[in-house]
Amino acid sequence: TTTSSNIISMVVNPNSIPSLNITANPAGPICTGTSVTFTATANNTAGGTVNYNFKVNGPSVQSSTSNTFTSTALVNGNTITCDITVTGGICLTATTAASNTITISVNTTSAATLSITANPPGAICDGTSVNFTSVPVNVGTPPSFQWKLNGNNVGGNSLTWVNNNFTTGDKINFIMNTVTGCSSSPFVYSDTITMTVNPIPVILFNPSNPTISAGGSVQLNAAVTGNIAGYLWTPLTGLNNPSISNPIAKPLTTTTYNLAVISADNCSADKD
Repeated sequence: TTTSSNIISMVVNPNSIPSLNITANPAGPICTGTSVTFTATANNTAGGTVNYNFKVNGPSVQSSTSNTFTSTALVNGNTITCDITVTGGICLTATTAASNTITISVNTTSAATLSITANPPGAICDGTSVNFTSVPVNVGTPPSFQWKLNGNNVGGNSLTWVNNNFTTGDKINFIMNTVTGCSSSPFVYSDTITMTVNPIPVILFNPSNPTISAGGSVQLNAAVTGNIAGYLWTPLTGLNNPSISNPIAKPLTTTTYNLAVISADNCSADKD
């Protein structure tokens, strides 16, 4: 008599060799202070428990069961790697694995800057035409421009602006709209130029057209506004002193005298 046993079916699990890959989000070049999250994807762990050990430039910065690591302190050239240790897996031929390496690239593009100059610089005389020029540095995307006078738009989309109508205290600045690699705002603001405007001297003659007899003389009287630094009457013929406001004139023939003055602020005027 013969008998047969039960049948045992064997399940043969394949050997597993763990592998690991990490990715960064955002990928590629970043700006200083950008938050980057690294995600590790482990494969062939055979159901085991995985510990993820993230490293920056070699030393461990996070070791846990979390497969993500986030940092805002990365600098150019930092290298990120991850190692795993697997426990409890079935048919593992290795219990550790190392990831690929991610090298951080931090955008080093300098921020855009903007300065303006005035020609002529400094204080001006009333009515002087001033040419303002802007000098942008590290321009990103194709820029647009706007000049401002006391906060109001003036001029066009240009690096220069010319105006001759100013009063003391007027403020001129310039705005550029451009995006650089790591700019937090597209708007770049220049320094501000505050205008100082000095008045033009006003000349009044009293009398305005004096008449004298042949061989006679007359005092030329000029009243001039402002702090006058210098006087010059021309022509010099017949004048006792051409460098004062009220010289004595004794011309031999009918003569038209012209007075030119200059103020202590270097503003000039003349009148016949």
